[in-house]
Amino acid sequence: MDPRNGGVKLDGFDSALAHGFQQGRSRKDALRRPIDLTRPSLEELIRRGKDRQFDDLGFSIAGWNGADDDHEACGFNFMCGGYSQWVQNACVFTLPRRGPSSERVLTAPVLGGLLRSMASAWEPDWGVAMSDPLRDLLKPRCAKGGP
Repeated sequence: MDPRNGGVKLDGFDSALAHGFQQGRSRKDALRRPIDLTRPSLEELIRRGKDRQFDDLGFSIAGWNGADDDHEACGFNFMCGGYSQWVQNACVFTLPRRGPSSERVLTAPVLGGLLRSMASAWEPDWGVAMSDPLRDLLKPRCAKGGP
């Protein structure tokens, strides 16, 4: 987590990233499960996300921004502590594909800031911001462990 602010700083980038909710059985259920983005709260949430069946899968948490419109929705999936050859440790954000939020979020300053924040918080070996179509195009040529 980012030592400068005690958690993951997302609200400074765009209102679409300002808050998150754990996934639930329904939208209504998820909206009752807000995620506190402070370091202690995220650490506890990650600990509770340990795979109970396979130790080598590590820990994972997922969330969503609670947007009313699916096109405005943002989500994330953090997987860490895994050592299986079949699962990658990753921090993946799903960002809006169209609409007002996408026009604000899918810009170099916001994507660069988001990538810097995640790199500071998670200290990965590498990071990238790319669209799904580009990832799918590059996938056959990616090095092992790539996106």
